[in-house]
Amino acid sequence: MSRQIRIAGGGLSGLAAAVQLARQGFEVEVFDRHRGGGGRFAGGWQVLENGSRDLDALDELRAMGLEPDFATVPATRALFLDGFGGTHEVASAAPYAYFIRRGGPDGSMDSWLRSLALAAGVTLREGVPAPADAEVVATGPRQADGAARELVFASDLADTVAVLFDPTITPTGYAYLFCLGGHG
Repeated sequence: MSRQIRIAGGGLSGLAAAVQLARQGFEVEVFDRHRGGGGRFAGGWQVLENGSRDLDALDELRAMGLEPDFATVPATRALFLDGFGGTHEVASAAPYAYFIRRGGPDGSMDSWLRSLALAAGVTLREGVPAPADAEVVATGPRQADGAARELVFASDLADTVAVLFDPTITPTGYAYLFCLGGHG
């Protein structure tokens, strides 16, 4: 078996695979069609799901030898809004998710994995098409599903997690506002 592995895709999956393979002694190249990491994300808050397994999501990363060193905010409360003006607050004792930053900026999950990959000796090829015969394909979607738009902004709004479910206003799914620590 070849000790050289080429990975198509420099997102979370491609970088995590690259780190694990490099730590096992493989010579790894990651091809990312974007420059600077983070792909389609602009540095805003995204959700790392934490409610469907017994093992905490951050502990799962630790179990893979990936010590989390990126911004995380445990999510234990949310406000759901319906199309009739109703509000429904939910809460949990343990985090049902972690808010994480996605995109290229420092403190994001993407930049953390990029730094782990580089420290493990992975070669990053940015703005370069991946070879058609790459051994690992982790390219993700070409664009967001539905009608997605991410706005990132500074705010003095109190920490807010609000999700709107209304097929009239959001016919392709839902809309949300995450504002945490002055970052929306």
